[in-house]
Amino acid sequence: EAAQEHAALQRRSKTHHGITLQDLLDEGYLHPDAELILTGAGGREMRLGSEEIILLWERLLAKTERAGECWLWAGYTKSRYGAISVRNQDLYVHRVGFALHHGYEPVGLDVCHSCDTPVCWSPAHLFAGTRQQNMADCFAKGRHPGPPHYSPLHPMNPAPDGAL
Repeated sequence: EAAQEHAALQRRSKTHHGITLQDLLDEGYLHPDAELILTGAGGREMRLGSEEIILLWERLLAKTERAGECWLWAGYTKSRYGAISVRNQDLYVHRVGFALHHGYEPVGLDVCHSCDTPVCWSPAHLFAGTRQQNMADCFAKGRHPGPPHYSPLHPMNPAPDGAL
C-alpha cells in the first residue's frame, strides 16, 4: 500500500508543460472518487472511473502546450479540432476537457471556445451552448467566411438585391 501511495505521489508531481496532477487536484479539476460518462460514436456511453480519469488527464497533458491562457492540443486533429482515442473511439479534446472540468459531458449541446481556438481545451475557455448560440457567436466574431446559405444577402441567393 505504501508503494502505491508513493507511485501515486510521483505521478502527481510529474510536470506536463507546467501543470501537474497535484495542481489539478488542488484546483478541484480531479476528484479521487469521480466517475465520468463520455459519449462515443452512435451515442455509446463510456463510464470512466477515477483511475481512467487520471490516465486521461495524463495523456491530455502530455500532448498539450501552453500559450498564454490557452491549453493547445499538439496531438491528432480531426476537422481542425483536437481528437483523442478513448476505448477505441475518437473524441474531441475540447469536449473531453469540458467533461473533465465540469464532471459531465453536455450531450446535445456544442462545447464552444471563448478564445476561438479549435485546438484549445482550457476549461476556462470552454462553455456549453446550443448550435444556434455557437453559430451566432461564430458570426458575431467574424469567424465564418460569409453569411449562411439561407440568408437573402448570400451571393448564391437567386433573388435580385437579396430580396426574398
